[in-house]
Amino acid sequence: MSLERKVGRVVLDLGDLVKGDVTQALTRAKAEGLLSLTDAELRSLSQLLGATVDASFRNGVDGVLRAVKGVQG
Repeated sequence: MSLERKVGRVVLDLGDLVKGDVTQALTRAKAEGLLSLTDAELRSLSQLLGATVDASFRNGVDGVLRAVKGVQG
């Protein structure tokens, strides 16, 4: 596997990690009474934020790959 593919995969995996962490933080905040959301509202918010994080990482991966290619020269 090329370095670009490896780096691209790691960036996308990092996006998945961030999505999971955001979901856990929202769930914990609700459990601690910091958020007043129904379960359905929490699910919707988690899905919205997850999709936003996913889009951000997918949009950013090309820039990271260009930088890797530039370093490789």
